[in-house]
Amino acid sequence: MGSVTTMSRSCQRRGVAALWPIVFLVLPLLGCAGAAKPKPAPPVVVAVAPPPVAKPKPKPKRAHKPRVATAPVVLIGLSEAKTTSLLGVPDTQVNVGPSQIWTYRVVRCSLALTFFLDVTDNEYDALSQSITGTDGSEKQAQHCIRQIIAHAKRS
Repeated sequence: MGSVTTMSRSCQRRGVAALWPIVFLVLPLLGCAGAAKPKPAPPVVVAVAPPPVAKPKPKPKRAHKPRVATAPVVLIGLSEAKTTSLLGVPDTQVNVGPSQIWTYRVVRCSLALTFFLDVTDNEYDALSQSITGTDGSEKQAQHCIRQIIAHAKRS
């Protein structure tokens, strides 16, 4: 029995000795296979700012035009020819004695001009006016006259 044990020990020694070259070849491979893999780098987070919101451009302000004071339209003293060129042909003409009354009408007001004969030049000149359909102020009277002038230009 003793020899079997010896034999097995010698076989064991030879077997182990024969395995040493294989162990040296396999061991490095096992070390690589068992080594921990490096962790991948964490993802890089890049903060992207949203595009700037375009503000609407302000509308350019209109230049305030100063109101030019217009000279009042004076009809008293005008001849028939000048009155016709400014106001156009009247809506009605009425002869009352030595005078003529010309009437002009627009949407909200009317103008009556009374002409009398001027003996120095033998022409009829406007000597009075009457405006109806206004509040009686000079401003409203001028507004009415300007409406009649505008109406004459359109016609």
